Amino acid sequence: MRVPQYKSQTQRTNKTGGGTLSVQANPGALSAGLDAFAGFARNVQQQGLNFYEQELKTQRASALAGAETELDTKLDQRQLEALDQDPDAVKGNWENTTKLDVEQIARQISDPVVARRFRAKAIDSIGNKTLNVLKDARNRKIDKMSGVYALREDQLIQTIATGNKAEANQAELELLGVPQPDGKLAGGLYDEMLGLGLFKLENLVNKRQGAFERIDNLKAEKELTAATLSGDPSQVLTVLGKLSDPSYLSHLKPETRNSLVTRANSLVNTLQNQKNSEADRQIRLGEKNKKIRQGNNFNDFMGKVRDAQAGLNGAEMPSMVDITKSYGNDGISDKQFEALQTVVLSGDAPVNNTQVVSDIYTQIDKAENAEEIDAIVATVPSKLGPTGTIKLETAIAIQKYAESSKGDTPEAQDIKFYRSLLSKAIGQEGYAEKYVASAALRQADAMDAFATLTDPTSPTRVEPKIAFNRIKVMYARGLDEDLTFVSPTTKVREFIVTQEGNGSTKVKNIKNWTVDDVNKAVQFISNSRSLRPVEKALELETLGQIQDLIKKRDEALDAPLSSEPEISGAGGATSDGILDNIKNMIKNAQNPTR
Repeated sequence: MRVPQYKSQTQRTNKTGGGTLSVQANPGALSAGLDAFAGFARNVQQQGLNFYEQELKTQRASALAGAETELDTKLDQRQLEALDQDPDAVKGNWENTTKLDVEQIARQISDPVVARRFRAKAIDSIGNKTLNVLKDARNRKIDKMSGVYALREDQLIQTIATGNKAEANQAELELLGVPQPDGKLAGGLYDEMLGLGLFKLENLVNKRQGAFERIDNLKAEKELTAATLSGDPSQVLTVLGKLSDPSYLSHLKPETRNSLVTRANSLVNTLQNQKNSEADRQIRLGEKNKKIRQGNNFNDFMGKVRDAQAGLNGAEMPSMVDITKSYGNDGISDKQFEALQTVVLSGDAPVNNTQVVSDIYTQIDKAENAEEIDAIVATVPSKLGPTGTIKLETAIAIQKYAESSKGDTPEAQDIKFYRSLLSKAIGQEGYAEKYVASAALRQADAMDAFATLTDPTSPTRVEPKIAFNRIKVMYARGLDEDLTFVSPTTKVREFIVTQEGNGSTKVKNIKNWTVDDVNKAVQFISNSRSLRPVEKALELETLGQIQDLIKKRDEALDAPLSSEPEISGAGGATSDGILDNIKNMIKNAQNPTR
């Protein structure tokens, strides 16, 4: 392989380095470059100045806009506040608060140029809103003044229409003004309102005319009201005659006059009907009050008769002279007079017919109003007397219960509820009552016993619920022993026992009681401290029924041997004598003395 050889392309020179250069620099070219650079620098500087100016302008514009926005917010707030201020104080408050707001915002601006511009623009902003604020304040001031003047206007018109002559004349001058030689009115409240700009001049005549109309309308209303309150149709007719004359209260509008005439005609008819109704009402009220008065007098007489028959200390039988005098004065009714005459002269019923008494109580409970109750109670007097079916004390209790039922008191409601419950519990509304005599008597006795225990007139009455539970048990035992009355209470029954062959004892069947058993029961009841007087009375009544049962039983057994119905018990007492003692104890138990 052959290696390539390098050959020089130039020749060595004989000239030295100290020779003169043949190429020289151009001074003009150098100067041009320097000028160009200087121009560039100036251009850069100018651009920098322009940027700074633009940035400053932007910053100032932003700062000014922020300050103006803040001021607008403040002004809106001040404008809202002005709505709640006294109209007379709005102008001063607005000027003071807005000035403070401007200065407060301006002090927060660091650039004096922006601050100066803000203050200049704030004047315009405040000025634009000031007009609206002051206008609103003015309107509110006018409204306030209008309200005050309107109130005074109403007061003066009312006085002119309804006051006495002196008051009316003074009010008329204050409202309408003083008549002038030309017949026109000058001064007064309306002229004052006109001067304040509360209404325009062209409305002055309408204002005065409206006042005259209102005054005449009030005068008419006053007369109609007075006639109405009198309740006399003739007075309304008098007013109607006046209103029918167009010259009377001449400032009334035709449609207003027609309306008043129509009302007056209607009032005449209404008052006439009311007058007729009131007359009827007074008649009914008189009859009602008469019945109440007679009922009270009747109860008073019956109470005196009862107390006298019971032998209470100081009790006196009312005389027929007093009873007749009360009857002559409409103090008692015909039936009440006849009943009292019978009771006073002939005596009380020997016993209550429990069926009759029970029916009366049931009818009272089912009555729908006071009139029906009164009608039921009115049947009671005819059932008094020695041949009657209701004892005097029971009649009084019925009357008291009827009165409490009419009042619909809580006590009466309670008694009614448990009486109804008892009636259903003993099957009073079922088959037995209608077709089985003994069952009907037993049921009637149960209801009579309930009435005795819950008698509203008794200070020792038993609560209806307690009476219900007790009598329900007494009825069941009477049913078990086929009695025509309810059995005595558990305490009395368990006191009378019979000896068994094994030495034990058991409660004695009522039908097997003897006169001696009745005597023991009477003493037990009389000495009992747990029984209330009203409970003792009921138990003694039951013992009286047991005594009658014993008497009839023994009379039937002895009839073939002897005509003597009397039997002797412990102590030699006859059955009739024991019965009398029981009756006396009943009276004492129902009318306890201290």
